[in-house]
This record gives sequence, C-alpha cells and structure tokens, in this order.
Amino acid sequence: MLQRSPIIIWLLAAVTICIDAVIFISADAFGGDFSASLFFGLAFAHIALATIWATYSRSALLIRWLVRCVALVIAALLTSRLEPLGILESVALYAANMFVLMFTLLILRALSRRYGHEGRQFSIFQLLAAMTLLAFLIVSLRYATRLQEVWVFTAGFILNNTIIAVVCLFFSGLTRHWILRLAGALGTGLITGWCLTFLRPNLSGSLEAMAIVQAFVVFIWLDVAQIAKSDFGARMHVPALDKQHHNKS
Repeated sequence: MLQRSPIIIWLLAAVTICIDAVIFISADAFGGDFSASLFFGLAFAHIALATIWATYSRSALLIRWLVRCVALVIAALLTSRLEPLGILESVALYAANMFVLMFTLLILRALSRRYGHEGRQFSIFQLLAAMTLLAFLIVSLRYATRLQEVWVFTAGFILNNTIIAVVCLFFSGLTRHWILRLAGALGTGLITGWCLTFLRPNLSGSLEAMAIVQAFVVFIWLDVAQIAKSDFGARMHVPALDKQHHNKS
C-alpha cells in the first residue's frame, strides 16, 4: 500500500477540525435536529476511525487504547453539552458503539487470509483491556436510563454505525475508481440511515444526513490518509469488471 505524505494527512486533519468546530458551534448556538444529526455524524465517524486505526495499527498497544479512550471522552463531553444526555449516558453510547465495532473488526481480521495467523494472537493485556471496557460498558448502560427507554433504537443506531464503518473499510480496499467507491459508501449510508427512520419516523431526513456525513468522513480518511492497512475489500473481485479492466489494459 502506498504511504501518503504527512502533509496530506495534516491538511486533512486541519480541514476536519475546522469542520468539527463549525458544526459544533452551529449546533450549540442554534440547535435543531439537523444540526444535531451533522454533529452525531462527525462524532461517530471519529469514533469509528479511532477504532479502525487502533485495530489495524502496529503501534504500541498502550497508544492504541489511549487513542480509543481520548476519542471516547472528547465525543462524550461534547455530546453531553449539546444533548440532554448525561456524561455517563454519552460515554455508554459511544463505548457500546466502539465495543461492537472493535469486535466486528477483530472477527473480520481473524477471518482474513492476510491476518489468518496474526489475527488470532491476543495478549493477556488485550484480553484484560477488552474485559475492562466491557465491564465499564455494562455499568454505564445500567445507569443510562434514557438509553434503556429507547433500547431498540439505540441497538439499531449502533448497528447502523457499525455497518457504515465496515462498508467504508471494504470500499477503501477496492481498486476501482474512487468515485465509484465513494458512491458505494455514501449509498450505504443513505440506505442504513433510511432504515433507521422506521424506528424514529420523526427524525426522517436527519438520520439520513447523519449517516451520509459519517460515511463520507470515514471513507475519505480511510482512502486519502490510509490509516488502516486492511485488504479484505481488495480480495473481492467482480469477474465482469475484472475482464473489462483486462481488455482495456
């Protein structure tokens, strides 16, 4: 995989931070479902990116868990300011999303032929860290009364975010034109966001916008910055497209 220039990564980070600031200030000043949907789209995109990077990175294990925790705390603090969720409920929501996505990625990594051997090697520290996160998540959900009241929507919400992250990772590993891959990621976000409206019809439009924003941010970071070295998408081939590509070459 080609290594991107650090300049591109820092420019992308600067643009992302500026957009985050604008969306947060707008949501804090004016409120509204649409502003909140944009904020949640960005927040869950960052949670997904931190989880994906930490899962596939070869950095020290302590650093990877530190990145997860920092992303979790920042997202929870900002959410508790904008929404009527307490800090504990916000942490529980993001931790549940991170936990589900992390284990989904670990399963995919273990099943991948490239990581067929490495993916099954888990240290005692990794196991203890995962169990600690699970215990903290269970305690947080125990006192997250608002999330318990809408547990069906919360479960669908987490499933939606997990699907978007995995699909974006899949499309980022393909070798097709970036426009086609971006369209696939955004289309998935639109469909999954629309499916969520069956659980909360009053948020129709906002949920689709949130899912599209999340898919766009996750895909751009995976494709441009290439923060995750996963190739399970590249292993999928469409014979008709492969034949067409071979004829053109």
